[in-house]
Amino acid sequence: ITVRSSEHRSQWRNRETAAVRLAALLAEATAPPPKPRKPTRIPRGINERRLREKKQRAETKRGRTGRDWG
Repeated sequence: ITVRSSEHRSQWRNRETAAVRLAALLAEATAPPPKPRKPTRIPRGINERRLREKKQRAETKRGRTGRDWG
């Protein structure tokens, strides 16, 4: 693994910066992987309410269509 740094004019400060960057890379590489997300279920009542409201909106929009009133 090679880490280079040329942010500063001083060689000593560049070495310090490179050492910090190397430590960060090693910490990231050795960190345990994140736990997989457990999918959650939508509660039945909320889903039913959503579908009921969706049908109501559809009915409202269906009522807006132009009818030939004669």
